[in-house]
Amino acid sequence: MSTVVDTTITPTWLAIYEVIRQHWIDHGFAPSQSEIMREVGCSMASIQNAFRVLSKNGHVTAEKFSARSIKPVDLDRKLARSAPDPWDDLDERSAWER
Repeated sequence: MSTVVDTTITPTWLAIYEVIRQHWIDHGFAPSQSEIMREVGCSMASIQNAFRVLSKNGHVTAEKFSARSIKPVDLDRKLARSAPDPWDDLDERSAWER
């Protein structure tokens, strides 16, 4: 799984992207805007703004005039606002048991 750093993305847009990505992984199609609103707790305007920005930045694609067509460019791509900390994956227990 790859992580792409996008410093322009807001926490809300990041949450919307992750809901879309996870819904595709779990169900094979995009969530409705109402489902995204319930999951993220944001307005319809925020969702539409996120779609526009995520599409412009190359993170998602969508067919015009097609419901539930928004899809991440790569389902294995996670977005982050900053570079991940390499120490987060360290299992302290295994490091000390050598």
